[in-house]
Amino acid sequence: MSKILRNAAMAIAWTGVLGLCACVTVFPRDKPVTLYRLAPPPQHASTASPRSVNVLLSPGSFASAAADDRIVATNGDRVFYVAGARWTEPAESLFYTAVVENFDAHQGPTRLMRRGASAPAEFVLDLNVERFETEYLSDATVAPTVVVAFHAILVRSTDHAVLGDQSFEARSPTQSNRISAFVPAYDQALADSVGRLAAWVDERVTAQASS
Repeated sequence: MSKILRNAAMAIAWTGVLGLCACVTVFPRDKPVTLYRLAPPPQHASTASPRSVNVLLSPGSFASAAADDRIVATNGDRVFYVAGARWTEPAESLFYTAVVENFDAHQGPTRLMRRGASAPAEFVLDLNVERFETEYLSDATVAPTVVVAFHAILVRSTDHAVLGDQSFEARSPTQSNRISAFVPAYDQALADSVGRLAAWVDERVTAQASS
């Protein structure tokens, strides 16, 4: 290789190294992200009769945009993610855990169980989540509303007969356009929607027992 070609090759190599070094930094480029979690429902002293019917929770489809740990916001046809904030775990997992906790707080005759429970279940509850989001009705400077919407199907375990299907939706306005105000609205929307779900399941399984 001639001296001229060797010098050119070395120059190209050093250019690549310098370019690579320019992309590396010991300081984080991303802004810190605040993690949020849903609050468990308040526990009350039990005054209801012992739970006598086991219902297995069967997670179904979950709104794809909201399934991971990012907090989803919508404005008309636009779907985007809230900057600087994430859930502590995927929203899909948080949702189903919150359903069980809020169902327990309802204190009805039915016990909602997760897969892997040792007790047999007489019924199966399929839940398909359609919306789990923060909705802006106008521009992003106005306090939004949290929307939780899902479709429930109750099935008898013995013969897989469908005993009912029902859609549930809860809308909970936030107190301000701050991320810290979003989470209490999610808690409230879940408490409202799952409270109605639990009452509906209680009604269906009680009707089965008396038929």
